[in-house]
Amino acid sequence: MKFTVHICQHWDERFPVEVNARSVKQAIKKATELSKDKDFNWNNAEMSERRVMGVDDANGDEVYADDSPHLGDLLERVDRFLTGFEDDGMQEGINELIADVRKAKAAQS
Repeated sequence: MKFTVHICQHWDERFPVEVNARSVKQAIKKATELSKDKDFNWNNAEMSERRVMGVDDANGDEVYADDSPHLGDLLERVDRFLTGFEDDGMQEGINELIADVRKAKAAQS
């Protein structure tokens, strides 16, 4: 079967990759491997910034979608939110929580 796998970088650019596969899972695997090719046009995006966002079948119908937030983006939003409570004596453990979020962010880099 023919599938179009939409691989995204930075959440705003989708690159369609057409593959022949027996299943959606195999289509995602093949497209991911193809996207690792150094000649694939990624505008210098790092591999960690790329992810599969969706898969369409030969008729153009969506058969898989991933709408979950990217972990790095989520950690950044959590850090910005928690920073508003930094050094607030009423929020027990907030500084330690912020430190943990920042360690997790650093590990994502």
